[in-house]
Parts: sequence; structure tokens; C-alpha cells
Amino acid sequence: MGIIAMCLIRAYRAHLLITVFCFLAVPCVVVAASPLDEVKPFLNKYCLECHGADLQENNKRFDNLDTSLAKLETLQLWQGIVDQLNLGDMPPKDAPQPTNNEVARVIRVVSPRLQDAYAELRSTGGQTVTRRLNRFELRNTIRDLLYIDDPELRIGNRPRLIDNNGNGRVENTSTDPFRSFPADEIEDGFDNIGNRLVMSDFLLKL
Repeated sequence: MGIIAMCLIRAYRAHLLITVFCFLAVPCVVVAASPLDEVKPFLNKYCLECHGADLQENNKRFDNLDTSLAKLETLQLWQGIVDQLNLGDMPPKDAPQPTNNEVARVIRVVSPRLQDAYAELRSTGGQTVTRRLNRFELRNTIRDLLYIDDPELRIGNRPRLIDNNGNGRVENTSTDPFRSFPADEIEDGFDNIGNRLVMSDFLLKL
């Protein structure tokens, strides 16, 4: 074998080794299956007759239901499934019924993921939300800053409705300057959630 041929063979082998090495060095991207995928067989068996590609009762479709809960719309669909199973309303009584163990397993798999998804949606990612004071906080702030000891501005005081003119029309007798402010939005029973306490031109005019 000639020298040129041997050089070509060595070059080819080196090229082949480099190619194989590069291929092995590239990390394989494996998409982990969502735990919610475990629920898909249950949905296929008991839910798609009424919520599949051909029929979507109440505009709910489960055959292409996303297992990512990043979107609120998808999160609400999964929440609805768990709610109906907890109530025992679905599947309908005239449809094939899952066993108690099947229902319990679905609820056990889905519920923790819903909790995590809600927490993620509510999270600010470590960022502070710019917010205003709610009516309760604003009332207390003005009272403390101006040293106003008016009973109408005290905590827990409510305006009184009295028929001052005797004509059957009651009037608000409170001197609370914030009584005309619109009620603060409530989320989960709280009226001091930052992303609900936004400013608007209406509030600025007040």
C-alpha cells in the first residue's frame, strides 16, 4: 500500500473518530413526561364521549388538553375536572362509571400540580408589585398623618343611614372622606393584593 493511500486512510479514520466524538458529546434533550399524562387514559375512557373532538358539552374539550398548566385557561379546565370528580357529578350517571380507586388516583395526581400552578401564577418572580393603598390603609394613613381623632375614621366604623328629611330617603351621615371611593377588588378574600390595587384616572380624579 502506498504512502498516499495510508495517509488517506488515516485521515479518514481521524475524520470518522472526530465525527463520532462530536455526536456523542451533543447532549440529548429529553422532554420529561408530565405527571398529568398519567391521567389521559382516564379522560379517554370516561370523558371524551362528551368532551372529545366530535362533541364538546359546555365548550369543554379534553382530547387535546395540554398538560402544561402555565396558561390560566388550561389550569381552569383541569380544576373543573377535579371539582366534578370530587362532587361526583361526572361522568353522568347514565355513562360508564370509574371505580373509586380510579377517581382517587386522578385527584391525587392532579391536585398537587394545580396547587403548584396557582402558586406560580400568583408569584411575582421576586419582583415587587407597584401598588396603591387600599381604602382601609389610606384612611388610617390620613388619620395618623393629620392627627385626626374623628370617630368616623376609626377602625371598624361604618357609616349610618338616617332619614334626615322624613321623606323615606336615607342619607349617609358619615364624614369619612373616603366613603365615595370605589370598593377595592378582592382576591381570595383579601383586599390588599398588590396586582389588584392598581391606579386609574378615575381614582386620580377622586
